[in-house]
Amino acid sequence: MIRPLFALLLLAASHAHAISDTPVQTKTCTASAANTLTCTFNVAATANNVLVFCATTEAGTITITTPPSGWTAGPSALNIGGNLGGQVFWKKAVGSETAVAVVWSNSASDSSGAFVEYPGSGLNLDALEASGEDEANAGTPTTAATTGTATNTTASALLAGCYHIDNVASQSSLSSYASGWTERAHAYGANVSSAVALSKIASSSASQNGTATDSVNQERYGNILVFGAAGNTAMRRRR
Repeated sequence: MIRPLFALLLLAASHAHAISDTPVQTKTCTASAANTLTCTFNVAATANNVLVFCATTEAGTITITTPPSGWTAGPSALNIGGNLGGQVFWKKAVGSETAVAVVWSNSASDSSGAFVEYPGSGLNLDALEASGEDEANAGTPTTAATTGTATNTTASALLAGCYHIDNVASQSSLSSYASGWTERAHAYGANVSSAVALSKIASSSASQNGTATDSVNQERYGNILVFGAAGNTAMRRRR
């Protein structure tokens, strides 16, 4: 029988490493006919949380040469389906961040961004565990939204996904999300682009894909980041 004190220690250790995708804060931003898209946060980020920024642009031949300072780029696709561009960036917060900005190589006709700060507790934020993308519908209008597929190898992981939607006449309405996925932020540019951030906590190792049904039949691109669980060193004991 496990002694009561040891049982309490096990319970405390499990709670100390709990992973959550409930946002600490979210923010959306848009820009029109500008080469810079800036999202200013509601409050400064908290150290050791994970920051995720989904950026969508509608323009001609456009590129981003480098990620925002201190941020890491995930999967991206630019100049697909005609003009659509979508990128995702992430960062382990140092605790002083108040904004994120991306600079396009030329003025976009429209751009939009969806920022989310997720709790970092229990996550390994030294590197991504996995990532994925889906360009299949970048040039073919559809109502099927997808982040693309990535596989988490740790039993518990934070899945952070983005949808990038092109040429939207009005803000689309997403529904029928895949099991466990939740929309966190939805930015709509006044002209033609939309950026959506969504998330899920994986409870077992599996191939992951955030899908949804959109009310708009349009070109789209998706990407996904997987942040694995940190090693529970407190549970390792000599036998």
